[in-house]
Amino acid sequence: MDNIIQFPKSNISGKFIPTDESQIEDRMLYLKHHHINETLANVIPMLFTQLEAAAFDFGIDDEGSEDAYLKDGAFVVEAVRALLCRYHGLDHPFCELSEAVFTPEGAPEGGLKVVDELNLKFKNPDLEKGSS
Repeated sequence: MDNIIQFPKSNISGKFIPTDESQIEDRMLYLKHHHINETLANVIPMLFTQLEAAAFDFGIDDEGSEDAYLKDGAFVVEAVRALLCRYHGLDHPFCELSEAVFTPEGAPEGGLKVVDELNLKFKNPDLEKGSS
């Protein structure tokens, strides 16, 4: 009898079991954000590693500044995050930004071009003040 497999009990302690629709929706939202964050944690280092292998070292610029590319790198990360959020039907301010920055007018068929001028107003007023 020492080699009998014990199956888990039906009510596993410590596990979250949603009991109503709002809890299910909250859990789904949590899982979508978790999926996005885990994907970013895996993809972003590979992206910057590939760029570094192609001789684009964003660590230190010619003048010795370590944070010269910090905002550009953060922009790339948030652009990828916005893409993943849009996939999951979630809002991200960069989704609004991409709508304002790119236009099909004057672009080759099926393509986009960058607009000549931007006048951005975000839905979230805190973003206009520079805080996120």
